[in-house]
Amino acid sequence: MLENWLKKVNPEITSQISQLNAKTVAYAIKIHKHLFPNLDDCQVVLLSDQSEQMDAIRLEFYQMFNHFENIGIADIGDLRNSDSNFLINLFTELLESKVLPIILTEKNEVIQAFHFALNAFHQNFSSLHCSKHLAFYSNNDHANCKEVISMGVQGHLNPPDQLNGNHIVRLAEIKDNIEEAEPYSRTVDTIVFHLSTLRHSEIIGSPSASPSGINGDEATQMFRYFGFNDQLKALFIKGYDKNYDFNHQTAQLIAQLIWYFIDAKNECIKENINSTEDFNEFLVDIEGLVDPISFIKAKKSGRWWIKSNTDNELIPCSYKDYLTACKNEIPDKLLL
Repeated sequence: MLENWLKKVNPEITSQISQLNAKTVAYAIKIHKHLFPNLDDCQVVLLSDQSEQMDAIRLEFYQMFNHFENIGIADIGDLRNSDSNFLINLFTELLESKVLPIILTEKNEVIQAFHFALNAFHQNFSSLHCSKHLAFYSNNDHANCKEVISMGVQGHLNPPDQLNGNHIVRLAEIKDNIEEAEPYSRTVDTIVFHLSTLRHSEIIGSPSASPSGINGDEATQMFRYFGFNDQLKALFIKGYDKNYDFNHQTAQLIAQLIWYFIDAKNECIKENINSTEDFNEFLVDIEGLVDPISFIKAKKSGRWWIKSNTDNELIPCSYKDYLTACKNEIPDKLLL
């Protein structure tokens, strides 16, 4: 049924594959050319509602070398229609197929349609929105959305009365240490990454970017963090305009971000959170608290969690949060 919702990849793009090295992604990825590809062994798919914009990224991504032995990828083409009901049906089928779509779009309606499809499964979900601006959607938009986190927010570009929420991560926090971005992305179900998260000098093909933001290396590291999230159901990329990308550097950077996301998926470490062989536990006493704070550290990945004293819920955190507790201060993530 998926082929009913999607157009084939532009033949002008696929015709260039024969000129590429046989070890590149182009020869490993399944592409919607003549027939719709079988997705039974695919975990990640690419699609877009902007075929011309996506084609520029495809050209760069296809020629990167394939390192993905443990994961199947498909490029399933471009959306035939952006009508909300059409999109919800498509996204419902993708969710049922348990493949993770990477979607290039400029339309907020496309993102909201995915959330509506997700909402219909009657399970709680959360979302991360990376941009210089606050998220354009909130947990009030969907009955089963429990949390929307805005990350990379620049204070001078947002109203002061809207910057007081607990689920706002300022640009300075992740610029100071990009590792602080990882806990926020670890357990969300959708991620919306607007290219304005990067500073304009790094991404000229995104006209809405500003002088401030993260750099390309930091964005690449963030996409690796995204890839290690094993419950993620969709990744959206916004903000690209090839008309400004005169030297194709932005298309190349977006392709690079996608490559490192998939590379992390390929290397994803499965950790048994209940196993003492995989984790160490550290107890920290804080003045004023009856019980110590329990921190859990994974031996393989080095990731940290806080164990809630009320319901034993594991809250993603960082090593910095552990150090904060060791200074007799309650980590902010415990207050969310």
